[in-house]
Amino acid sequence: MKNKLILMFKQIGSISPLALSFLLVQSCDVTPDINQVKKGYLEKSQVEGEWLISSQVVDKPVNNASIFIGMQCGVDRGRFEITEDKLLVYRAYEKVPGTEGKNYGEQTLIAAFPIIKHFDIRRKYNDVNGVENNVIIENDVDRPWQERKNMRVDWSNNLVSDSECNEWIKTNTALQLPSSSNQMRDPYRVRISEDYMETTINAFAKPNANVCNYIGDWNCAGAQVKIKFSFLKVKPNDYEKGSYPDYLPLEYGKNKSKQLCAKGEKDCENIKALWLSQTSAGTEICDPSRHNIDDCKQYQIPVFSRFGYFRTERFYYDREKDFTLSGREQLINRWNIWQQSKTADGSVLPINDRIPKPIVYYLNVEFPVELFEASQTIASEWNIAFSQTVAALKSECSISSYNNYVAQNKLKSEMLSLGFKVATEANIKDACYELG
Repeated sequence: MKNKLILMFKQIGSISPLALSFLLVQSCDVTPDINQVKKGYLEKSQVEGEWLISSQVVDKPVNNASIFIGMQCGVDRGRFEITEDKLLVYRAYEKVPGTEGKNYGEQTLIAAFPIIKHFDIRRKYNDVNGVENNVIIENDVDRPWQERKNMRVDWSNNLVSDSECNEWIKTNTALQLPSSSNQMRDPYRVRISEDYMETTINAFAKPNANVCNYIGDWNCAGAQVKIKFSFLKVKPNDYEKGSYPDYLPLEYGKNKSKQLCAKGEKDCENIKALWLSQTSAGTEICDPSRHNIDDCKQYQIPVFSRFGYFRTERFYYDREKDFTLSGREQLINRWNIWQQSKTADGSVLPINDRIPKPIVYYLNVEFPVELFEASQTIASEWNIAFSQTVAALKSECSISSYNNYVAQNKLKSEMLSLGFKVATEANIKDACYELG
């Protein structure tokens, strides 16, 4: 054996250095991978958690006036459930509290998309000895479907076919209509990212006959439309929901001098709603020991009639009283303009300590280029209005707070155009007034 090794080294030694280097290069060369995994798949871990779900019309025929591009069918909050052949989307909350019980997240189906296959991404291997090679494949055989990490979904077909769009139109997405392509240049292609998914589906939409009569649309026929479904993952936030009812009760109390005071006044305690009774002696505060409570009326301040907002209303169901006006939640739809509203321990952050965050507007792919400059001008004008709102909320007028606010919101050029180059004791009040 020793003689054979010596002979082998002697033979290698007789090879020229160039040939030896060629052999070494050949032996170290790695065969490149061949990736046969197609794009457009979804990792199952991506659909965990809750998602905001929105649908809207993005394309329609010209000859139908009752359906318009941009018609939004409301926003819902849901969760995904993966089965062997379907990706189900359930409403994640109780639409009418008190009606669905404890398993409310498993009852109302919002959408359902066919699952083409479940698979793992791994290297192809020899079936006999298990040796892997350089080909990367979608393996849908080795493990049970529920253990595989990835899936391919048919986003072009929503199996929950019939849905109402704000009682304006009724759509059917289960019809076998041509689907849009997934080409990169197609604005209606499927988009998938870590926290956002989007698909555009061809649907048949039938307008509500009453709506057609109301707007005077004689052509109330159904039409093929494109409906975009958007899914945005819900992230932790400290947004403070705001109640905006039709009326607010006037509340009062008593101060340390036992005098009547309004809610919010200094040292006003024992706050309660104001009920009045009309007597022969005039208007008096209702006292059940002296007045007939059926004749007492609550004094209310009009809110919604003074300034109307879009609202989200929810009715609470009582199994004894059914639906009541008092069991109604009316929430204002508004922008969250603060980066942070609460501290780490959950306490409310004072307005003066909050930092505003930008409100971002997006232009669609077909927006005319020649209108870009005008759009920026309009955005700058709205920026002043929003900045004035923040300044009014903070209501602190000093040179230091003014300079900090102008720097944070990049308003130096706007204030310069209004004649405020530098804030001084002489012009600080006027400068604050321009900010709101």
